[in-house]
Amino acid sequence: MMQKLPTQAADPASGLRLRRRSRQRGFSLFSAIFLLVMLSALGAAIVKVSTSSQIGAAIEIQGERAYQAARAGIEWGLYRQLRIDNLRNENCAAVTSFALPAGTTLSNFTVTVTCQITRTPVDGVAPPTNQLARASPLNPDGLTLKPLAGTLVAGVAEVNNLADTSILADGMIVRGPGIARDTRILNVTGPNTLTLTVPATLGGVQNLTYMSDLDRYTLRSTACNQPLAGACPHAATSNDPDYVQRVLEVRF
Repeated sequence: MMQKLPTQAADPASGLRLRRRSRQRGFSLFSAIFLLVMLSALGAAIVKVSTSSQIGAAIEIQGERAYQAARAGIEWGLYRQLRIDNLRNENCAAVTSFALPAGTTLSNFTVTVTCQITRTPVDGVAPPTNQLARASPLNPDGLTLKPLAGTLVAGVAEVNNLADTSILADGMIVRGPGIARDTRILNVTGPNTLTLTVPATLGGVQNLTYMSDLDRYTLRSTACNQPLAGACPHAATSNDPDYVQRVLEVRF
């Protein structure tokens, strides 16, 4: 006769421990995945911040170099206008663009220098009636003065046969053929005549220009790293993040 083995009763406490260990392992796995994701995101953020900082520093350096390039253009333009004494002819020098010397920190920049005659004082306040800001109108180019014809006699300090002297005033600077340097209007003596401070050196009908001490010239220097046809600015690339431009302006 076979003997029946006794069955072992299930231990409720043992099953509870197994379930707890299973939940702990699941929680640990979830925590590990969460930490990995967070660390990855933190690392990506650090890389992004570092990259942005480097780009910002590079742009700042380029901006400073562009400023120095524009300043070099202003200094060159002032030398050309003043040192060469171009103002004796009352005209602005032609627009000029040039690349800065190779092998320097500014070699990536091109500078365009322009000049414009300002017909009113810098502060915008109207000048006194006896000192007009500009006697002669500008030519269509907006850069040179339109001369007024008058008759000179060599050795005589008079200008005759002027079309209209109402736009002229005592003390204005006179320039043109037969006119010595630093010559001014001594007196406006009539509707068609005036007297000069220095006698004329040439006779005949000459085209003369007149200006007052209130006249101004505006010199602008534009530096950029992506010129268009060798000149700045380059409007087509103004939204390019790599495009750098600086503009300086002086009046004298």
